[in-house]
Amino acid sequence: MSIAKRLASLLLCGVILLCISQNALALDTAASAEEAPQVSVWLNGKPMEFTIRPLLQNGVTFVSLYEFGTMMGCEVLWHDGYATVTRGDELSAVCTPGQIYMTANGRALYLPTPARIINDRIMIPIRALATVFDMGVEWDGQLMRVNLSGGGLLTSGDDYYDYDTLYWLSRIISAEARGEPLIGQIAVGNVVFNRVADEEFPETVYGVIFDQVNGVQFTPTATGTVYAKPREISVIAAKLCLEGADYSCGATYFASDKVVTCWAMLNKDLLVTIGTHRFYGDK
Repeated sequence: MSIAKRLASLLLCGVILLCISQNALALDTAASAEEAPQVSVWLNGKPMEFTIRPLLQNGVTFVSLYEFGTMMGCEVLWHDGYATVTRGDELSAVCTPGQIYMTANGRALYLPTPARIINDRIMIPIRALATVFDMGVEWDGQLMRVNLSGGGLLTSGDDYYDYDTLYWLSRIISAEARGEPLIGQIAVGNVVFNRVADEEFPETVYGVIFDQVNGVQFTPTATGTVYAKPREISVIAAKLCLEGADYSCGATYFASDKVVTCWAMLNKDLLVTIGTHRFYGDK
């Protein structure tokens, strides 16, 4: 990896972690529609009519989950802290304000900017809904307009995720990081993928997890805990890795903060600490 790419990766990681720490539970009840720039949303060349107008905040366009879902022929219901979006047997989605993901038809869709409550309404980044309904997204800065195109439903999790990859990735995450915050579990999965992309390691997720060229790389493969059924949140973390979520800053090693010393500590740079794990790699 070039120095420029490493610096960019570290900068991005710092920004992401700062945003998550500040906004992971952001329920922005103070912001009002009057304070945000006017934005319109068009679908296949025609304007979408919202009674709760879309909001542009920090470069992200938010729309009403209820209104958008209803226009797509869905039933949108609020429960105790989360909303469901359903359309017959075709779509089953769950959105929880403040979370970095929503689920839809077996997928865990990464929301780097979480849905939030603004003026007592669930507002969600429009790109997330565009993914759910298989739409293209273009931003027209001159017209302050989001142009959506196409329409349908996203590929289901059964078809989108490679079964073996999800199987082993969720298990190593659960075995190594159960009890860690979600972003810490994602980062452990990222380490596996970072190794897959590194020519010094095997080229598959399974190969990386069970690599023993320089000794056992992941302790759960020796203790057998890697074979245990993963926790549900670890499956979510694995799916989010496959959807592009990355909090590892390019790390190829990690260790518990209880470990006094290890090869990575002596030979690699500390890139980020998440929960009780320290992540190492090359700056």
